[in-house]
Amino acid sequence: MSNLPSTNVYSISDLNINIDKNTVGLSTFIIDRLYARTLNGIISALKSGVIINSNGAIFINVSVLHTLLRTNPGAANTIWQDGIPGYVTGVDGRTIEGNIYISGSDFVGLLDARRLTSIGQSKLYIQFIQAAYNTISEHPQINDVRSAFIKTIDKMRSTLKSKKIEEKNITCCEFTGIRFNDVNQVEFAHINSIVTDPENALNTNNGVIIMKEIHAVLTKDQTQTFAGMYKFCQKNNYFTDWAEAFISE
Repeated sequence: MSNLPSTNVYSISDLNINIDKNTVGLSTFIIDRLYARTLNGIISALKSGVIINSNGAIFINVSVLHTLLRTNPGAANTIWQDGIPGYVTGVDGRTIEGNIYISGSDFVGLLDARRLTSIGQSKLYIQFIQAAYNTISEHPQINDVRSAFIKTIDKMRSTLKSKKIEEKNITCCEFTGIRFNDVNQVEFAHINSIVTDPENALNTNNGVIIMKEIHAVLTKDQTQTFAGMYKFCQKNNYFTDWAEAFISE
């Protein structure tokens, strides 16, 4: 279980996202066959249990999973921790502001597995929950949060570089060992890219200081992950000490 920063976490109400049975995009044919009280309970669970991180990533509090997975609390805990054999594996919990959450993508996988293993009215409720979650995930306000985050990363690249150099007292390219006399000769390169690991986009430990020319090649090759960067270094006979430091963090 990992811990995530608690800063800049938003609720659905913080972002003025309106979610009710008429805004989820599900047909009235299905909604009319479901109990209003149960739908209200589902909507309340989404409003209280969903948070959005500063990068636009969605997380769901495990305390509301029994309502959203249409089961009892004990079974919900078993499902998210151990999975459903033959359908989905268990997922990792993350501690945010003292509460345990799972990621939105993990929730989608669990919910789809529940849909496949449900029948009758339970399956209809799950279809409603899937539609409601999609409404939240694709909401313009969350897209705005994601866009703002990317802009912040672009603005902070030079800050990340300076901070990394200062924190680790770096004077040489971490790939070649070539000493640089001017910080303009080097760049901060994300080990796991913003796309593949947005949660660590502002983490200086998720980056290396390398010569600009090498960074340009990495960008051209669209290297996105630790594994890709490590193979790149092996192929070019570059140092890999940075990898040991990254793994040990």
